[in-house]
Amino acid sequence: MIEENLNSRGKMKRMIDTGQAKEILRGELIIEDKVIQMALDCEHVGFEEKKHFVDTLGIDVVTVAPYGVIEDKGNVDFDASHYLFPDLRKWATQTGRYTFAILDGAFERGIYAQGIGTFFSMLGTSPVVLQEWIQAVEKLNLDLVQRLTVEGVDGIILADDVAYAGGLMVNPKSLRDYFIPSLARQVEKIKYYGLPVFYHSDGNYQTVLGDILQAGFDGLHCIDRNSGMDISKLQQEVGERICLWGHLDVHDFEEVVQDCEVLEKKAQSIKELALGHRFLLGTSSGLFEGVNIKGLKALYQRVNC
Repeated sequence: MIEENLNSRGKMKRMIDTGQAKEILRGELIIEDKVIQMALDCEHVGFEEKKHFVDTLGIDVVTVAPYGVIEDKGNVDFDASHYLFPDLRKWATQTGRYTFAILDGAFERGIYAQGIGTFFSMLGTSPVVLQEWIQAVEKLNLDLVQRLTVEGVDGIILADDVAYAGGLMVNPKSLRDYFIPSLARQVEKIKYYGLPVFYHSDGNYQTVLGDILQAGFDGLHCIDRNSGMDISKLQQEVGERICLWGHLDVHDFEEVVQDCEVLEKKAQSIKELALGHRFLLGTSSGLFEGVNIKGLKALYQRVNC
């Protein structure tokens, strides 16, 4: 039975803290404006349109990402005051939705800012420079967290895409020597502010999953089954202490529209995954142009029937 006295924020906090959930909560890492335009048949997408879309689909968890900084390759802005998180205060004060802010880790930010060739070269030949880079990213993220806490954020996602479908992008030793310790330091300091911390990476990072879990994260996002990340096996491995978020593929929404039996089967599978676990339903990728909104809505509604 759904408890009427808790909003989405309260339900998510309870689920993270205690593992107890009276219903299956839903969240998306990214919701592209074009998806909202198509769903609402509107030209402009502002906060009210985003809120209406989220309300219509019954999404409990939203994510805001930094905006306003344009970086040239090798020219990185480490001034936290230059980063904006649009609508964060509105999500925090005008809705009952649980709100994550997403921050890039040193690995992902390095590839983006410096280019993969330059960054991997530094990784192999310049350990001192690499450590300086990692420390600068950590400081930026923690400066941002201090601001985000004041603005009302509920949780932090550290995004560090270290893998692709075939496995890790670099050897596991490099991740264990440099990047996972950086994530662990950030997790420890972020939790000082009372915020839960989730980890996001695309691809198959099973090789270093144990190291990532030891870093102290409260949840993992993506769980891309197309990359060999099996959510059922992960639940057995992580036990009850970690919230697993994701694993749906956009093709699922096409299938449930075409066949009612498929809808029932997928909904039942999701209920079994959620039963007795810290579990947040969502796609592994986010919602982008072309997603079948009808199928998405049908599946998101069906799981709580």
